[in-house]
Amino acid sequence: MISFSIPGKPMGKGRPRASSRNGKVFMRTPEETASYENLVKLYFSKEVDRREVDSLIVDNEKPFEKLTGYVSAIIICYYPIPESFNYKKKSQARDGILRPDKKPDSDNIAKIILDSLNNIAYDDDKQVVDLEVQKWYSDEPRVLVRLEKSAENGGAYAPFLGGKPKLKKVNMVNCEE
Repeated sequence: MISFSIPGKPMGKGRPRASSRNGKVFMRTPEETASYENLVKLYFSKEVDRREVDSLIVDNEKPFEKLTGYVSAIIICYYPIPESFNYKKKSQARDGILRPDKKPDSDNIAKIILDSLNNIAYDDDKQVVDLEVQKWYSDEPRVLVRLEKSAENGGAYAPFLGGKPKLKKVNMVNCEE
């Protein structure tokens, strides 16, 4: 298990940009996306380095090893409280009564973070089988990330599914069970 924090406003993955030159199409990643991916890698690496040093000093702290098999990810995003909020709304935002239902979308936040950690925290983000993304307001904007090896038996939702998902056959022509 490893947890780390990325300071600053949460950011989502930008769409690739296409351009053509001499009849050939070139795709490029937006500069803001590439910069944020590097920021994620930097703070992940800082946590890995801290654990390396701690493992030399404290016996129970183990150095990070790349996650194998199924992975669970929890991403908690803290957005800055808008200046336009009045006192009551700011208080509600701090207490978690008001939540940010604005861009970037949760899936784009997860995409930029999980893609950034390919070949560093795990081999490929396809290993992430359990994912939770939360959005909150805070006076200290940041993104908290926690990665750990997922339970082989279906993870946190297994009790709701009776251990394994039960799939129904659906007639896709008239959408009947």
